[in-house]
Amino acid sequence: MKTSNPASGEFQDLICGEKKLYEIIAEKTHAWGKDFVGKKGYSAIGAVVGATFPHETSALRKIMPKAYFLVPGYGAQGASAKDIECCFNSDGLGAIINASRSILYAYNVSPWKEKYGIRAWKEATQKAVITMNEEIRKIFKSY
Repeated sequence: MKTSNPASGEFQDLICGEKKLYEIIAEKTHAWGKDFVGKKGYSAIGAVVGATFPHETSALRKIMPKAYFLVPGYGAQGASAKDIECCFNSDGLGAIINASRSILYAYNVSPWKEKYGIRAWKEATQKAVITMNEEIRKIFKSY
């Protein structure tokens, strides 16, 4: 689809006729998933859509309104809670946010590292998860 890495545009942004390649793949994904929509209105066929390109992500959400998005790019890759807002539908559903590095390596930027050494990994990881949850919850105030 449209992944979160900076070089994704080398292929995913290629113009094929009048559309970008990622838009064509999104249309095909939507077509494949139409027959697999469950009781809650979402398809069993989803897409990986990077949070680091919110403009493109917004366009992809319009193309695939019934698809779940697996959303990498939050945290260490630079995407913020504001950037992921467009991944969700108006019901507040439709996206699973992934933040691997910002949680796994939270210890490396922890203020507790100097004082407590390696024992601070648990606190740093917990704080990173809590912070992520709080930031994401703030965007749902409007739902």
